[in-house]
Formats: sequence, C-alpha cells, structure tokens
Amino acid sequence: MNEKFLALDIGDKKVGLAVSSGGLIARPIPTIRYQTPAELISQLKEICRREKISRLIIGLPLKSDLATEQTKKTERLGRELAKKLALPCQFVDESYTTISDNDSDSAVLILEQHLSQLKT
Repeated sequence: MNEKFLALDIGDKKVGLAVSSGGLIARPIPTIRYQTPAELISQLKEICRREKISRLIIGLPLKSDLATEQTKKTERLGRELAKKLALPCQFVDESYTTISDNDSDSAVLILEQHLSQLKT
C-alpha cells in the first residue's frame, strides 16, 4: 500500500490533521485555523502538495450512529474539499475520537481507525 493519507478532524474554525504513509503509523501535524472554506482549501492544498497526499480521511461526527446538523455540515465541506483538492475522500465515524483538546490527536485517532479497518 503506497497511498499517503491525510486525516481531518474538522471544526468550525480549525482542523486537526494527521498523516500516514503506506498504511503505517499515523502522526499528527499542526492544527490549522481558518475563517472561510476558501482559506481552508488554500492551506490544505499546500499541505497535500508538500506531504504528497493521495487520499483524505475525514472524521464524521455522529451521535448514537445518527447524523446531526454538524454531520451534514462536515459531509458538505468534506465533499467540497475532495473536489477542490482533486483527491478521493472517505468518511470515518469519529464518535469516540474526541478524547483530547488537541484536534491533531483526534485526527490521529481517526486515521488509526481507518488504518485498522484496512487491515481487516
């Protein structure tokens, strides 16, 4: 597996990030702050270029396996990011990843969950 993943824990004003190459260990990279989707896209374009990302893994906030307004908002933004960055994306249930105030730590958990699903 030679794909390089970028996991996103999307919030209203900041995004926690983690990367993994070849299905190996997920590592956090600095959280980014944004005011508009265009600003977020610009920052992510640079990160994806620098890190040679091939796929986005986006945490999806569900409550008791049900979609909420935040879930729908995250899905819309995730699809827009995938389109603007010209990358495939996959959504992962992030219900149990927000155990830390550090958004990038949550992104690591999202990515580790995705990687473990690939191994099964």
